[in-house]
Amino acid sequence: MLKTLKNKWPIIALAGVSALSIVFVVTFLKTTDAFKPSEQVETESIIKAAANSPVLSLANQSAAQREAALGDLAQRLSGLEGARARYMLATDYINQAQSDKALPLLEGLEGSYKDLAGYVLLRRAQAQSAIGQSEAAIATLNQLTQSYPDSTATAEALYKLGLPTAGLPANSALPDSQPVALPDAWAQLLQAFPSHPLSVNIAFRQAASLKPNDDAALPLLRQVAYHGLEHPQYTQALNRLTSQYSSALTPEDWEAIGFGYWETQNYAQAGEAYIKAPGSPRTQYRAARGKERGGKGREAVRVYQLLDKTFPEHPETASGLLNLADLQDDAAAIATLDSIIERFPDRAADALVKRAEILDELKSPDSAKQARASILSQYPASAAAANIRLKQANANAKNGDYTAAISWARQLVEAAPQDELAAEAGFWLGKWSLRQNQPDEARKAFEQVVRNHPESYYSWRSAIYLDWNVGNFDTVRSFQPELALPARRTPLPTGSFALQELYLHGR
Repeated sequence: MLKTLKNKWPIIALAGVSALSIVFVVTFLKTTDAFKPSEQVETESIIKAAANSPVLSLANQSAAQREAALGDLAQRLSGLEGARARYMLATDYINQAQSDKALPLLEGLEGSYKDLAGYVLLRRAQAQSAIGQSEAAIATLNQLTQSYPDSTATAEALYKLGLPTAGLPANSALPDSQPVALPDAWAQLLQAFPSHPLSVNIAFRQAASLKPNDDAALPLLRQVAYHGLEHPQYTQALNRLTSQYSSALTPEDWEAIGFGYWETQNYAQAGEAYIKAPGSPRTQYRAARGKERGGKGREAVRVYQLLDKTFPEHPETASGLLNLADLQDDAAAIATLDSIIERFPDRAADALVKRAEILDELKSPDSAKQARASILSQYPASAAAANIRLKQANANAKNGDYTAAISWARQLVEAAPQDELAAEAGFWLGKWSLRQNQPDEARKAFEQVVRNHPESYYSWRSAIYLDWNVGNFDTVRSFQPELALPARRTPLPTGSFALQELYLHGR
């Protein structure tokens, strides 16, 4: 084994994020007030200051662990820190079914915690409902919707107001049976917050309650198509929309439907939808690719050719032409590939790879070899060149020619050190160097893999040969590494103050 590196990479432990937090972040990112450029400067300064917040430093503790500290901070501190302490403690009490203790903390808090005022009122209504003050809870929810109409908290308030018994707890489920007419609050929710998951769920359930071909279902299904990608029955909504309301759909609708089918990997349906979407490089490429994956090769050829004719210089066209070559006979495919080489230098290496494969099939090994040589000489840093070098290195190693294998692997690592294949090549470069009794070269190779590809499987294998205590195939299962979790949450890379604040609270 080789000597351990003097400066090992630190072990990075990520704080666990609850499923609820993940759902919250996704929900918040999809709503209207999550990102406001005008707030960005203020947001950045506040978030930087949050690193020294004594309240937010308690976010990763349990409610029982932090109760005393929060109570003390809520009494002693004023301004933002005092508001944070009151909100966090009140939320803990609500979650522990002690809403009677939460209400005094929330009283008037919206005035001093303005950026979370909507959520303060939402928590107050939740606490009021929990202790049986239903009328007060409804009044608070109405105050929220009227005073903070753009807050995402208003979306939750409108949802609760539309339930058969308004003012129910936050986790109340949507009733199984929907009324024929939506409650006014839910109609307002669908209009004001169309992308909110609650809106999408209501729209889907309401559409499902209507008879087939009922015109009232069309706008509801449209809403699901545009905003409901994460809904568990999303494709069911798309299928109904396309089968029952096809003639009423606009080109923009078809693009949204195509996107939905594409993202859910229903490529054949996506191709059919994208054909009817507004013409763009992406829609035409996906229309062709969808038809190709759906087994409609002839139709795909026509759409790929249309893409080339309509958008001759766009990057999607290069991808389309590479796919087109797979659907053509050898002569036409070579002509298509030659066109890519001439018109799209950044995709020329990929085209040369396909060209070489066709030449191999045509029993033209010299021409195929020349095509591959062109890749190595003209596009040495390309993924295609990396693939060729790794294949050649492995072939040489299999034949016992480790000197040649080392040469090919080193060429790959030097020409494309960040390519994902460089991790594999670097590891084997180290292994083969050891076979050749070159420990210093092996150490350099293993260190480079760890340095450039720390998350790679080959980084772990390289670390074994550097004598790192990371286990091996026989021992790693018994390892129980200690994780040093951060004391507080790290701010999100972007987002409004409200999003950042709630996330840092652990909500």
